[in-house]
Amino acid sequence: MKERRRWLWLFINVIFVAILLVPSLRMTIASMAATVTATSVAQSGKKDDDVTITSVASARKALREQIWGEADLPHTFPAVSVLKKSDPQRKQIIREMGLADLSQFRQVEKLSFALAAGQSAVGYHFVANGDSKRLVIVHQGHACTFGPSSMGLQRLVGKLLSNGYSVVTLYMPRPANCENQDMVSYHSELFKSVSGKLHGSPLQLFVGPALQTLNYAFKSGYSRVDMIGISGGGWTTTVYAAVDPRIKLSIPIAGTFPRHLPCGINVDDPEQDSIASYMNLYVLGSAGEGRRQIQVLNEYDSCCFKVKCDNPQRDNEPDIKNYEAAINRADHALGGGNFSVYIDRGSRRHQISAEVLNNVIIPALRD
Repeated sequence: MKERRRWLWLFINVIFVAILLVPSLRMTIASMAATVTATSVAQSGKKDDDVTITSVASARKALREQIWGEADLPHTFPAVSVLKKSDPQRKQIIREMGLADLSQFRQVEKLSFALAAGQSAVGYHFVANGDSKRLVIVHQGHACTFGPSSMGLQRLVGKLLSNGYSVVTLYMPRPANCENQDMVSYHSELFKSVSGKLHGSPLQLFVGPALQTLNYAFKSGYSRVDMIGISGGGWTTTVYAAVDPRIKLSIPIAGTFPRHLPCGINVDDPEQDSIASYMNLYVLGSAGEGRRQIQVLNEYDSCCFKVKCDNPQRDNEPDIKNYEAAINRADHALGGGNFSVYIDRGSRRHQISAEVLNNVIIPALRD
């Protein structure tokens, strides 16, 4: 036994001396430690039933490194072109947004986003009348356009403009000439096609347009930018609010659940499955002075993230209330912020209802 202890002590001393004398070994060990820390923060395990972050700054840094391969947000901007009233593209996008009252806005800009791996995207900036300093990003989901009207996106855009908020409308990654596309399959192929070509993760192709929009908005004189999205746009809103504290109010609708709840994440959708801890994202998206996140869920959603789950049959509401309380405890411990869940009672659609628009979204923007 004494002989074994002597050899163990000798081995420990040899390793200690090697670490002191060989700089490259010290760097390797430090790098391994940093990787473990980043993984535990940005991808804290598949169970996802508790908050695991202890530092907002460290967790946000790790998430940015996961997405972009660097700790700082990229300082990139869209190419901007004003669409003239005679431009057919302007007329088409106004129709897509269901905007019958052209007096609600004074200008439409096309935002063209150059993204990594040769990818690109577009968005549209509707400039409200007057000297509006408030901008709201409205993000759609797994669809080619902002329709159908039953989803409520068109009503939302019109309501925001009529209340004096400028709006930027953004899309999830979609193919050229998108029409009736299976977006989950398209996103799976996109992940495969860019694998090994990016510094960071394919997730940057999903949140890059929001990043560039914020950079452009603040450069253009806006004083505040908020973000609202439904379905895949709700997922995007959740992720982007977590990486960028410039988003003061975020309202993701029917977009995410913590992994442990049924009727939630689609593991066949690669962007959803790339996030290991949604609990941590909720903290990062709401923590901070003056920041707030309102998660909206349809009680009987016809698509996903439903409160009353039918397969398996289960009422998710007790668990929803538990994670709502857990996120707020974490926000309080980490310096402030507010997280809440609003359940749209009786709603059986995958939608932004008039109830949510008038009694949740507009009042929250005015607070």
